[in-house]
Parts: sequence; C-alpha cells; structure tokens
Amino acid sequence: MTDAWMQHPVGYEIAADGAAHLNSFWALLFNEWALWQYVHNMSGALVTGSFTMAALGAFYILSASQQEYGGMFVTLGVIVALVSSSFQLWPSGDRSC
Repeated sequence: MTDAWMQHPVGYEIAADGAAHLNSFWALLFNEWALWQYVHNMSGALVTGSFTMAALGAFYILSASQQEYGGMFVTLGVIVALVSSSFQLWPSGDRSC
C-alpha cells in the first residue's frame, strides 16, 4: 500500500513547512493502485517460494536421499514458478505501473 501511495499519492495535502500530511485514510486505503501493487508483491513472493522449493527438490535428487519427493518438488516448483513469473509480467506488473 505504501508503494502504491508513493507511485500514485492520494488523500494528502502539503503543509506550510513542505511536509505531506495524510488527510484521508480511506483514500489511502482504497487507492486504485493498491490492489495491483499488493497482487504484484504477493506473486513475487510466490516466485521466490517456488524457486526455493525447486532448489530443495534438486538438492534431494542430487543427494539421493529423497528421490521421489525431490522429483515432485522440482516439478511443482518449476510449474508454479513459470505461471507466477508470467503473472508478474502481465497483468500484475503491467497494471501496477
């Protein structure tokens, strides 16, 4: 929400000393860009988590300790990473700018 406000400020006024003062919390909360920024941020976390899961699966496969789980982790991690990385570009990345 703060990034959305920094990119598209709403509900504020500039005081005599030059500082920005929030005068409408609801305008801040319902900033039209806040939802897209939130979705973009959360899908970035999904990208990070899915690559971490794929890396753990690769470790399991290479160490020959958990072959079955390792294959499942790599497969699921790469598929989710592909989908969420694509979502990062469009529509969430395209809409958040």
